[in-house]
Amino acid sequence: MNPPSTLQIESTKRNKRKRWLDAPAPQRLWLILQEDLQLLVAWCKDDALTRKRQSLLALAGATGIEHAEALCERLLREGWVERKESLIGGVWQWDAIVWRDLPTLKQLLGLSSKEQRQNARSQVLAVHRAQVLAFKDQVSAELLKMAEQALETVGATAIAFDVLERRLNLLVAVLRWHRQGAQGSRRDFSLFATQAQTINTTKAISTADWLWLEHVFPLQALGVNSFMPLWWMGGQACLHWPSEMTSNAQSLSLGMLAFASLPTADIRRAMQLQTSASYWWLIENRASFERQCMLRAQADPFAGEYFADGMPLLVFMPGRVSTDWQATMRHLLKLAPLPLRISVDLDPAGLEMAHHISPLWIERGLNWQCKHMDAVMLQTAKQHWPLNAYDLAVIERLENNVQVPDVLKTLGQAMRASGRKLEQEGWL
Repeated sequence: MNPPSTLQIESTKRNKRKRWLDAPAPQRLWLILQEDLQLLVAWCKDDALTRKRQSLLALAGATGIEHAEALCERLLREGWVERKESLIGGVWQWDAIVWRDLPTLKQLLGLSSKEQRQNARSQVLAVHRAQVLAFKDQVSAELLKMAEQALETVGATAIAFDVLERRLNLLVAVLRWHRQGAQGSRRDFSLFATQAQTINTTKAISTADWLWLEHVFPLQALGVNSFMPLWWMGGQACLHWPSEMTSNAQSLSLGMLAFASLPTADIRRAMQLQTSASYWWLIENRASFERQCMLRAQADPFAGEYFADGMPLLVFMPGRVSTDWQATMRHLLKLAPLPLRISVDLDPAGLEMAHHISPLWIERGLNWQCKHMDAVMLQTAKQHWPLNAYDLAVIERLENNVQVPDVLKTLGQAMRASGRKLEQEGWL
């Protein structure tokens, strides 16, 4: 029969000592009260082998000091820790503990080790990286690149594993949402994204996660709207809707307003659009759109250079438009098949937007062209925003695409020659 183990004491310096059990560290956990077990779990979550008294007592809270003292004493006598102590006022008080076999204790408590967590992070990143790559031929190259960059960035960020896994799932959910052509509110997307987790509440996506999603994706363009999607429009036009109550149609005249904002779903219910306009004018910048709407509403709108080619129906185009926006524009084109004039930022991304939206007119055999966008502006404008590597890559992609019209390729080449790009509100 083995003799009972005893506590060993070693003086380290004056009024300092360390104590430990003269036996190997245990391989099983003793019977323990639930409240002590919870405190022990809290103490063991950190991977540090040495834990100071102050930090451990803080985890116990003001009402748990006695439990913490008793638990520390038991850990010492069971052989789990070596304890460093100081002589204060004639009484020995422990200053810190050193875990003797933290990995085993973590395993007994159901806690993961640092190595296990690193392996888990690597595994979940590999799984989601493969899921993202599976969308290669299902979403645009630009969106796929955004997703790949977001994955690598979040994977290199020191965040909790559950946050990492949740954001990776959201990343893949954005790709699935876009692939299906889904449209809706943030609540709709939240339900869509958390369906696999059977969490039917918007609280499943935290404010911090929404901020992260906004940072890495153009949510509005991907059909994820903070509120109901709206359509901004101005010009001499009258929209008519069928009435459910009477045989007479319900109408709204836009001519008496500078511009109006209406739900896209209501626009798509319109059965008629009467207008004297000569063309549709899509404007990317909101300030520029409002400015042109105000000019149109003036008594003599033809006095300005902007309306020399006739009166337009002005529409605000919010950057990379969603499928909901495109469906609304397609419906209006059906009601009023007029040519297109488009004004976007004189940057590579703007050229891509123009190329992306032009097929709505091309499929109807309607003319389209850029308005107040030419190489002369690049040479004379006071703005100076240098092109970056991404801009140059977009220009090259446009040049290599046989479906991109020459006018956009020429503008891209002019940007590359000047080395700069412009924001629309600087001149329009």
